[in-house]
Amino acid sequence: MNVAIDGPAGAGKSTVARLVAEALAYIYVDTGAMYRAVTLHMLRKGISPEDVPEVLQETQKLVIDLLPDPDGQKVFCNGEDVTSEIRSREVTGIVSRYAQIEGLRTQLVDTQRQMALRKGVVMDGRDIGTTVLPDAEVKIFMTASVEERALRRFKELDPSEGLTLQQLERDIATRDKLDESIKISRQVRFMAKSELFDVPVLGRIIKAVGAFPVKRGGVSKESIKTSLNILRNGEVLGIFPSGSRHNDGGIGKKGAASFALRSGATVIPTAIIGNYKVFRKMKVVYGAPVNLDEFKEDPSGDALERATEKIMSKINEMVQTGVPSK
Repeated sequence: MNVAIDGPAGAGKSTVARLVAEALAYIYVDTGAMYRAVTLHMLRKGISPEDVPEVLQETQKLVIDLLPDPDGQKVFCNGEDVTSEIRSREVTGIVSRYAQIEGLRTQLVDTQRQMALRKGVVMDGRDIGTTVLPDAEVKIFMTASVEERALRRFKELDPSEGLTLQQLERDIATRDKLDESIKISRQVRFMAKSELFDVPVLGRIIKAVGAFPVKRGGVSKESIKTSLNILRNGEVLGIFPSGSRHNDGGIGKKGAASFALRSGATVIPTAIIGNYKVFRKMKVVYGAPVNLDEFKEDPSGDALERATEKIMSKINEMVQTGVPSK
């Protein structure tokens, strides 16, 4: 049989998985270590998570081995022991951005499933029981308090990293809130103004959940390239078409329509309804996909303008009615 152990970071999944594997004489597979090994390799190569084609091409060259060890498990990447390096703060801070690349997840999930074909495997990580091994004979979900999980992560860090226990607790608590509020399984990648990435704690959080920087006052070529790569890789791009918050929906800018027409992506109009005050309830309404086929054959600025108007008409309708557009 196979055993799938799921749960948030720092819950003790790896410790329990190793003990179970040892007691049953099973093979232990730490899926998180595989993503960390890929991340370490990309950092060394200077390959950004936004450069999706390069990440996928480079990953195909990697050979990741998970070997048993008296202390738990050794992780090798192309023959090099990277067990310690993959737990560094640098890797920890960005691994989720690589892990959300759909093509990379597909590659590694296929590898993980191959490992489990002959049974006798204990596998731990995120979404193991639902995505990687949905047919596992035994499924376990583990969790622990924020304080305990932060303490475990703190003990794993090198003191030279300079991260305090209190910072870890705040990071984990905030990430838990974000995870609890997610209503779709696919991560939404957002543009965020570059100044936010310089804010302590907040910068690490928005980076971890997949945001990427854009300078206010104009979108750079790099941001445009990143956005198109996200869409062409089959991922989800979130963009505020009016540029800022408006109680009435506002007048749309052309960015959303331009990205959709250039990439062939589907547009899902979304309205955020509320007064934006702290601790006040907000309502999010999703409309039916907006068909932009009529504008694809016309590259003129007028077509882009009309496509934008069509998107915004659906958003403004939902802001006024609070009901999904059709």
